[in-house]
Amino acid sequence: MGDQRGDRRSGIDVLPLFVGDETYAVKLDRVATVLRTGVLDDAEPGSVIDVRDHTVEIADAASLLGANSDSTTAVVVFHGCGTDGHVPGWLVSEVGDPTTVDEIRATVGSIRHVRGKVRIGGDDVVLIDPLRIHQS
Repeated sequence: MGDQRGDRRSGIDVLPLFVGDETYAVKLDRVATVLRTGVLDDAEPGSVIDVRDHTVEIADAASLLGANSDSTTAVVVFHGCGTDGHVPGWLVSEVGDPTTVDEIRATVGSIRHVRGKVRIGGDDVVLIDPLRIHQS
């Protein structure tokens, strides 16, 4: 899949993240792993857990994104470090299957972590860059 004009924004793999009633997407290459909360001890917002050679600081995705969520089933661990040196991990309601999108459409505004909108399953979904939230 790709644009014959060489548009680098086409054919991008993303991972849908469900946060309460909202759906967001992140580029798949930003995600290190997804952990189910049922196998983790202390997966609470603000806690730091050890995962292999890294410490992961757990954040509530709903709070970061201004959404409402009553339940969480997974922690999405991202590549990179936040300002505190820990790898960021987000508690989310659910994680969808990776999907390829044709394009990223620009959005109007100055929210630093919003990269644009993508189309997933017929719906417009906000594409976010989680590291921009944790490195501000």
